[in-house]
Amino acid sequence: MDRLAKIRYRLDPFMRGLEIGPSYNPCMPKADGWMVETIDHLSREELVAKFSAFGKELPIDKIETVDWIWSGEPLDELLGPDRHGTYDYIVASHVIEHIPDLLGFFMSAQRLLKDGGMLSLVVPDKRHCFDIFKPITLTPDLLEAHENRHRRHSMRTAAHWFAYSSQRGGRGDWDSADRGELRLTYTLEQAQSALNTYAREKAPYLDCHAWYFVPSSFLLVMEELRGLDYTRFDVAQTFEPAGCEFYVLLRKAGEADPPRLTHDELENRRLELLQAAMRELSEPFRQEAGLI
Repeated sequence: MDRLAKIRYRLDPFMRGLEIGPSYNPCMPKADGWMVETIDHLSREELVAKFSAFGKELPIDKIETVDWIWSGEPLDELLGPDRHGTYDYIVASHVIEHIPDLLGFFMSAQRLLKDGGMLSLVVPDKRHCFDIFKPITLTPDLLEAHENRHRRHSMRTAAHWFAYSSQRGGRGDWDSADRGELRLTYTLEQAQSALNTYAREKAPYLDCHAWYFVPSSFLLVMEELRGLDYTRFDVAQTFEPAGCEFYVLLRKAGEADPPRLTHDELENRRLELLQAAMRELSEPFRQEAGLI
């Protein structure tokens, strides 16, 4: 199954959908007949101007009209109450890791989707991108950010970005077969200088990754948020990771739907996923050492 087939699994062009952050490469192109509205941080004209600066390497001709320009407010507020519970699916590829209040995002997506609606996500795999040395995200991290209603990234997130971003063979993303040299992107002095700049009042918004997952740790967070009644999202489908990303399809359960797991099943699942996440985190380094 190719990348688009994974993203579009159980979805079809006649469903009413949202795609968040399609940029210059929409997964559900209006031009191909998808009945989709798009949300991005800039208008189409502004996106074209932004990505034209990168030269001919980017397919700016694929950039489509942006229906909603997002400035960081809750998505369900941006779209308004008339659209709550009206969408069959939401697609977000390489989006959620950038959102300061990720739990708030899941809550907004839940309000916008119909019961049974799907949230299709493509998520960076921290084993194979510049997040490899950053601490794994767990559920309390999301709860804290939501409690503080973060609209900008915290100083902690900015510090992780500047101090521990890395490259392998000069690249910010790679696949499991890449054995290029791992190096930190910034020196400690450069990281401190950048962080001091970010700490100043009215510093520009920093667009960076705030959340760092391997496949099992993401599933753990979603199971725990569901078990704690913060969301009604069940994991509907997963796929094998490919390159620097993995794919998850979530389904919004109805209010009357029982949890997918019993109490004992959830506790067993939590331990299973924690152990799996620890194994996944160690894989790149065991491969380099010739242990697997």
